[in-house]
Amino acid sequence: MKMARVVRRKRKLRIQGFATLFFMISICLYLGAMFGLKSYNITLQSQSQELSAQRAQLEEAVKSAELDVKTLQNKDRITAIAEEDGITSNQGQATVLPE
Repeated sequence: MKMARVVRRKRKLRIQGFATLFFMISICLYLGAMFGLKSYNITLQSQSQELSAQRAQLEEAVKSAELDVKTLQNKDRITAIAEEDGITSNQGQATVLPE
């Protein structure tokens, strides 16, 4: 009895195999980029919200400081303090009277 001879075929790389491999790699890269960019976008949005909150706080602090400056620059207030210390006003200019 003759033994069956095993015939090995050489595998030829076919264009269909390359196309399938390229397609699978493309899908993996697309999904990775999509999830990566969504994550990065969420991070940027949270940083943007934090910066907006800080900006609002700083604007409030600036408005408060401007109001304080206007209050402190009020001529009537300055004149009242000067009169308590013995300083009188002469034609809108503050002068010190000798004691």
